[in-house]
Amino acid sequence: MELISGAVESISPPTFWRHFGAMGVAALLVALAVAMSAPIATGAGDRPLRVGVDRSYPPYQFVDERGRPSGFDVDLFEAVAKQAGLRYEFVVGEWPEIRARIEAGELDVSPGAFRTPVREPLLSFSVPTAWVHHTLFVRDDAPIEGAADLSGRRVLVARSGPHDDLLREQIPGVELVLTETSEDALRRLAAGEADAAIALDTLGLWAIRADNLSGVRSLGVPLDEMELRFAVPRDREALLAALNDGLTVVRENGGYDRVYDRWFGILQAKGVPTRRVLWGAGALVALVAAAFGWSVLLRRLVERRTRELLRSQVEKRALEQQLLQTEKTEALGRLAAGVAHDFNNMLAVILGNLHLAQRIHDEPTGLHRALNAIDAATRSAMELVEQLFLYGGSLPSTPRQLDWNEAVRGSEQLIRRVLPNEIHFNLCLDPEPGRVTLDPGQARQLVMNLVLNARDALEKSGTIEVATSLQFREGAWWSVLEVRDDGPGMDAATLDRIFDPFFTTKGTNTGLGLATVHVVMSRAGGRIDVRSEPGAGTRFALWLPAAG
Repeated sequence: MELISGAVESISPPTFWRHFGAMGVAALLVALAVAMSAPIATGAGDRPLRVGVDRSYPPYQFVDERGRPSGFDVDLFEAVAKQAGLRYEFVVGEWPEIRARIEAGELDVSPGAFRTPVREPLLSFSVPTAWVHHTLFVRDDAPIEGAADLSGRRVLVARSGPHDDLLREQIPGVELVLTETSEDALRRLAAGEADAAIALDTLGLWAIRADNLSGVRSLGVPLDEMELRFAVPRDREALLAALNDGLTVVRENGGYDRVYDRWFGILQAKGVPTRRVLWGAGALVALVAAAFGWSVLLRRLVERRTRELLRSQVEKRALEQQLLQTEKTEALGRLAAGVAHDFNNMLAVILGNLHLAQRIHDEPTGLHRALNAIDAATRSAMELVEQLFLYGGSLPSTPRQLDWNEAVRGSEQLIRRVLPNEIHFNLCLDPEPGRVTLDPGQARQLVMNLVLNARDALEKSGTIEVATSLQFREGAWWSVLEVRDDGPGMDAATLDRIFDPFFTTKGTNTGLGLATVHVVMSRAGGRIDVRSEPGAGTRFALWLPAAG
């Protein structure tokens, strides 16, 4: 097969709780709603699409005198690919091999294929690109007037074409003679190797004219009406949607009409030489008239049927967008419910201790405990607000180059204060862990969140170890922060949800710590590795590209 390339072208959180009230919560939820409503990006590989072109199927697909892919299917695909922003390269070959390689996923697109029951389980098809019909071609002296006369006769059809799949079922007793191309079938018919041949009406007239085939005529009666479509391997729905969208634009901007008129607007028949001179002139006039009339009729039929199908596609896409928006709304509702639940708990602590302090103001010890509880609950609320701002992307950041050791050393004193004496805290820091680009406050927040998560996982006692290192993976250097604990570990069901907002296995935890770690690492272009098994502890590793 031949490969022919073608290009298509810090607002900080409020310092005092009294400045953060109902209006602040409402503003926060609105900011989160805007962030979660952003469009979901989709990605594509760098490899151009491999488009399989049949070298011998004019005027739809063929190789021209310059050795380039040409034809209606090729020109239409190029117009669609340009609108859809697809890069591609042509792979030229015989149709049986093209079909087999598309079904196997080795090629990405056929620019023109018929949808048949045999092919439907193996390929996915676009909306129609053209409506065509096949015609029975016979020798001038053959007593055949229609498909009913084919039983018991030799009929030439292209291998792997639609009638290779269908004719045996439709006409019992027919003897099929398979050829590599429809043009081969017509040439062999002219040589007397069979009684009839089946080919596209336009392709047959094209071959008869181009090869000066004598003694061959078309019965002129359509055997069927079939739809040419773009075909892709199964489960390539994103590619199929891009092709359908591009086809919609090409139809709307007039590009389809220009391609169609270029190949079928007026079929300029040059005559069909025949041994029967008496009807030669009449045959020429009939061919031109029939081709022109069929061109006009086919164009109108294509336009009508395509409008119906495109309307269906538009409705389907609208429903998909509505479903996606509903899912986003449900996710926002779950987030808002989690925020409201945690704030309600903290406000209950504050209000309860405030009322207690008002009643026991003459008891200094009791008053001191109540005020400490109010202070602790207020700080927890402020930490939750900061986590929410960080998760929603509203907290300003100033990334700079630093190393993980700085973040660990900057958090060490606070970490040792929040860990109970029963938990051992160890550091294993690489002297040269590599530098990363990250906001220093966010870096310390990552360290604290992972350590606090490990502390909550330890039931009573245990060991938490923080390590840094510089590692080479997949052709690049990465700076790595690891936090390990020897706690009870997690099962698979828990691992699947650890980064969900407000998911927690501890009633005293907000469930935003690991979710925030995931968001910060995603925005910094990093990755997170988690290893944990029941009874075997847990290891979190944060990988960021080493700077410089």
